[in-house]
This record gives sequence, structure tokens and C-alpha cells, in this order.
Amino acid sequence: MGRARGAMTVVVLLTTTWLAVPPAVASTPSARIVASQPGGFGRVAALSAGPSHSMALRTSGTVWAWGSNDDGKLGVGDGPSRRRPVRVSGLTDVSAVSAGYSHTVAVRADGTVWAWGRNDDGELGDGTTTDRSVPVLVSGLDDVVAVSAGGEHSLALRTDGSVWAWGHNDDGQLGDGTTIDRLTPVPVTGLTGVASLGTGLDHSLATRTDGTVWAWGLNVFGQLGDGTTTDQSIPVHVEGLSGVRGVAGGGYHSLAIRTDGTVWAWGRNDFGQLGDGTRTHRHLPVQVSGLTAVTAVDAGHFHSLASRADGSAWAWGYNRKGQLGDGTQVDHRAPVIVSGLTSVAAIGAGGYHSLAASANGRAWAWGFNRSGQLGDGTRERKRLEPVRVARPQQAARPMQSG
Repeated sequence: MGRARGAMTVVVLLTTTWLAVPPAVASTPSARIVASQPGGFGRVAALSAGPSHSMALRTSGTVWAWGSNDDGKLGVGDGPSRRRPVRVSGLTDVSAVSAGYSHTVAVRADGTVWAWGRNDDGELGDGTTTDRSVPVLVSGLDDVVAVSAGGEHSLALRTDGSVWAWGHNDDGQLGDGTTIDRLTPVPVTGLTGVASLGTGLDHSLATRTDGTVWAWGLNVFGQLGDGTTTDQSIPVHVEGLSGVRGVAGGGYHSLAIRTDGTVWAWGRNDFGQLGDGTRTHRHLPVQVSGLTAVTAVDAGHFHSLASRADGSAWAWGYNRKGQLGDGTQVDHRAPVIVSGLTSVAAIGAGGYHSLAASANGRAWAWGFNRSGQLGDGTRERKRLEPVRVARPQQAARPMQSG
């Protein structure tokens, strides 16, 4: 889902997948389509995850994927799930990626957007409802600097500060004033000067350069933060927040980081995913307890994740799959430290698992692993503490700090 970072262009994080382009696909990200390559996984710059797959953007501009390959969401062509990272085919010079429920979107340095995976509702933006197992060009978009993938919809931010959306729209999550699915991008109504994006399963978020937050789509738990539970098909102002530099959307809750390093949350809270010490749903933002100097946040279905300036990672909410990484399966209503991690530079929250990369570029994962989404070379059902994401074609390594 969409996530937020402090220094990381708080504009939604990353994602990807891979393999050879079928003849029926006219547009491919590059004439040089390369199969999955063995070798070093390399330095990880950013991470993103869906419920059953994970993505990593390397400093080289390549994207790597692991976990379930249902619907082609790893971007490597049809094939089995992968327990270790594989390179998404044909994508180079990638600047951002974002993993949705069963699809992925990526931005290249030339400002084009590419997508792959499930496409039942047009979430790939290529004008069809055909699933794609390798990246295809999103129609009609250029000058894009950030993307965010939701449950079955996608968002893009252009250099002019406008936001564009496509895919599923039953709850108004495209923000165009309708509830009509869109197979190609349409502009989000009335938003200008946007600085960053975030998406939940069926809702969308944006921050403007003035530090305000705007939201639209499904609002059954108050995840739009406007004080109501009424769905909205155009952006509404999130009440009571200023100085916001990034946002992230979970299953049915939302997170924001302010410039003072505090984190605020609203929406569904039955597992403590808002981190305010209660299990009370909130229709307006409340402060997450005890967190300061936060640099990035992300949200899973029912849990939340943050990194701090001291390099530590913190998590709260649902923990039955070990996704909080504290060595237990106990839900937490306030943040707890993730065991054994230091120098954390990037984070990602999947449906029921979590990811982190340290400053030296190593990637770590914990939580649910039925589809191999932890990338440690196993399908050990769950990991309650971080394990090292394996290098391609190599066995997983034991946990090491840093």
C-alpha cells in the first residue's frame, strides 16, 4: 500500500515484478527484455509490499520481487511463487514503485508509469481489463514523479502537482466525482499543489505543499479523517492536521507524519493499529503514543510501521502473524520496537508482513510467509522477528543487526 517517508520523497513507496513480454503486449518498458538474473541482490533503496508479494527498488534503478505470482504480480511472466528475489523484467531507471493488493506500479526516470499484475478493474491503466504478467505502459501519463497502488486502484503524481487515478471506483477512490471504474487515468477533482500520495484498500490520500491532507473514497471506519463515515468521491480535507509531510494508507486506517516528527492516525482501530493505546475507531486524527523523530511510516491491513531518526523501527496493531517483529504474537495498541534492527533507512508494510532495509542496503522481513513473501528462501509459515532477505539463488542468512 502507499507509504510515507520523511526524506524519501514521502510520495508513496515502491514495488515491482518481472519476465518476458508476451507478443500480445505492444508496449514494453525496454527493448531489452531480460529474464530473471542470478547474482547479488545489491543495495536496497526502497521497499513496498502487498498482502502476498514484496518489492524492492535497488539503488541501480532495477526492481526485484518475491512471494506469490498469482495474476502475474511479480512481473516476471506466468510462473510459480518465488521464495527469493527475482528481477522484474525489462524495467530500468526506476525511481519509485508501489505494490497494491495484486498489482504493482512503477515510475521510470523519464516520467512514464508502468504496471503489471491483476487488471480486473483497470488498475493497470492500459485501457484493458487483461491481467499482465510483465510491465505494460500506463496510457497517457508523463512527467510523473510518484505513484501509489491501492487495493484495486492506482494513483500518480505529476510534476505540475496534479493527481491522476485509474482502476476500481465503487467507493469513489479515484476522486473524479463518480463511482465509475476507469481503465485509463483520469484527473482527481480539485487537487493542486500536491506533494505526496498514499492509498489504502479502497481510499486515497494526498498531502499538499501547504502541509494539509486530503482524502477520498471509502470511509466506513472514518479513514478519511473528516469527522464522518460518509464515502467521498472527491477529496475532502482531513481535519485538525497541519505541517504534514507524508501519508500512508492501510486496510481501513490512515497515517500521517508531521514535520515535527510526530505520527497521527485515524480510521479503524480494533487491533490497536492507530497506536493511541485504545481500540476505538477514530473519525479524526489522534496522535500515536510515544513516537518522536519519525522519518517514515507505512500501514498494512491491520498494523502500522514506523522508522525513527535513530535507525530503529517500531510497529503496532495486529500481530497474530508476527508482523510487528517483537518476537511475540500479541497485538499491541501502542508502538513496540522491532527486534534486532538498527540503522533502518526504508520500511514497507504488507497485508500481514513487514519489510525494512538498513543503511547498508540489506533487506529484512518478518511476519506471514505462506507465499514466500519474506524472501528468505523458505515458506516457514511465519517469522516473529526479522530475517535477512536472501540473495538470489542463495540460502537465507541468519539475523544480524544492521
